[in-house]
Amino acid sequence: MLAKWHSIPNNDGLIKGPNDSGICTFSGFAIKSLVRETIQNALDAEKIDENKPTVVEFCDFRIPVAKFPGIEEFKIIIDKCLENKEDNDIQDIFGNAKRCLGNDIRVLRISDFNTCGLIGADDGRKGSKWSRLVKELGTANNNQGSQGSFGIGKAAPFVCSELRTVFYSSLDKNGIKSNIGVGRLVSFKKSDGELTTGDIFWSDSNKKTAIMKLADIDDNFIRNSCGTDIYVMGMREESDLGFEIKRAVLENFLVSIWSDKLEVNICGEKINKQNLGSHIEFIYNKIKNSNYNKIDEEKIEDLNNYYMLLENESGNCHTISIKAEDYGSEFGFADDEAVLLIMEAENLNRRILMTRGAGMKLFEQKNINGSASFTGILLMTGPNMNREFRKMEVASHDKWIPDSCKNPKDRNRLNKMYVDLRKYLRGQVNSILEKSISEINDAYGVSAFLPSDNTNDLDGKQLEEKIVGLVKVSGEKHNKSTKTKVRNKKEKEQMEFVDGEQGNGINVSTTRGSGKHGHTKGRKLPRIQGEMEIGFREEETHVNQRVVCINSAQGIYMYIFTAPSNKKEKLEFFVNGEQYDAKLSILEIEAIDDTTKIICGEENKVILSGVRKNMIVKLRFKIPFERYCKWEVKHYEAKK
Repeated sequence: MLAKWHSIPNNDGLIKGPNDSGICTFSGFAIKSLVRETIQNALDAEKIDENKPTVVEFCDFRIPVAKFPGIEEFKIIIDKCLENKEDNDIQDIFGNAKRCLGNDIRVLRISDFNTCGLIGADDGRKGSKWSRLVKELGTANNNQGSQGSFGIGKAAPFVCSELRTVFYSSLDKNGIKSNIGVGRLVSFKKSDGELTTGDIFWSDSNKKTAIMKLADIDDNFIRNSCGTDIYVMGMREESDLGFEIKRAVLENFLVSIWSDKLEVNICGEKINKQNLGSHIEFIYNKIKNSNYNKIDEEKIEDLNNYYMLLENESGNCHTISIKAEDYGSEFGFADDEAVLLIMEAENLNRRILMTRGAGMKLFEQKNINGSASFTGILLMTGPNMNREFRKMEVASHDKWIPDSCKNPKDRNRLNKMYVDLRKYLRGQVNSILEKSISEINDAYGVSAFLPSDNTNDLDGKQLEEKIVGLVKVSGEKHNKSTKTKVRNKKEKEQMEFVDGEQGNGINVSTTRGSGKHGHTKGRKLPRIQGEMEIGFREEETHVNQRVVCINSAQGIYMYIFTAPSNKKEKLEFFVNGEQYDAKLSILEIEAIDDTTKIICGEENKVILSGVRKNMIVKLRFKIPFERYCKWEVKHYEAKK
């Protein structure tokens, strides 16, 4: 059987340029896209043994140029592409391809196991698994519940090929062996002047279909079981390709590996359910101890927390199996088609990782609860939910957009389905977190004094019955303003404390936290007056906040708030009166973490640094009252 490179005449049809839409879709995240799409295709494929995981192997190696199938013909085709001198993109892309052919060629082999292989390669019939992958555009795996829904992911390997060429080799479950090469180039003129479509195929010279044997590209690999091998020819250079592949695998298929649906082998190193934690620890330490950016660090922190949640390694983990009567019955969903996992802890991302099917990461749902610290995972495994949510999935599998549904009649129903899911998730998270806060408050015996809306306001009746140590103010009444209140000397002289002791305005004693308890000996700060006011905005900054009484007799409280930004924060403490607010002198204050610093303070004011947006900040402080009092804290953000 003879093989050669075939090009297809365009018959005066469309002319293909260098900016292939499928390739451009994934060009911004080449390695990540390659890993996501090839593994997901393998997970979608029909399995030989449903009780065993799908296995995907990545192997990086180099071959002599002479081993590239049909190399001399291929070089001529690249030169034909370069005849278009007017297009700079063509000159850049295929000039680089020609240079790539001047040395040993880097190849990445991606192989899957426990799959049925590319059935249909022997006759190339339309709609077969072979045809859908190799020949057809815009068609995808039609397995029930499969992740792919557009057929665009098959372009991802070409993004990583400097030659824009990939070989497919397969042994199917019927024992049929096959291989074919595909080049997604640009339209070029053949020697007879005929213009081509730009796609070329290394195939049977007579039938122009697959070559009925396995590809001979990797000398160190022999396929003895069913599955498919993808050879990315001229694999783009990466300084640490193995690490980048591993990182993409863990970030996108954490749930698939943890649920034992997937095992990945990267250059001989296995990642499976049993050793998943050690691989996460490895990339966590590498990113934390290397010159990676803040976004990379946040992603690996989130990955580590998601793994802890799956393993239920925290005492504050919750598992909710979604019942149809609570969500989904009107959309035809049954009980237990999805499971929601929630973990409470400090400095978490306040998002829910959304997955469906075999467990590939889709996206992280935001806007669930902006004040409490939690993280979650939604495991959507039921056939009905998978089928319906798949309808609104975009081509890149990282968003749900109801308007993207192919059937316009379904869009309103899908929109309601997604809106209701978000409401359900928000309700579950709020219910869990409110219960936890209530349990904490009851432990201190002060839940009756805490409002339900994250403010320090209490209704009048409760105020009269429960609160002492308030401020009485004589003199003319005036309305409170949402802006900073200006108090003159006369107003201060009219204020007197009842059932409490007025603060004497002594210097603030501050301490830095020392880990869990943050209880160290304070140090006195020099009195700072004018400098306290400089560099902060006049308008108050809204924050989510909570107060917990530690010891009312000693005047010790815990103040907890969500930092609104990464800037310095000025806090002013006030006791609430009927007509005016009086300054609440702070005797001692300390931050209960290792990052927040109290850089200066005077009387009722302190300035904090080291906070990070959405970080939960906890301050332990002492005030000059021996009983409960009603008070508030005003926040002002630094201008720069």
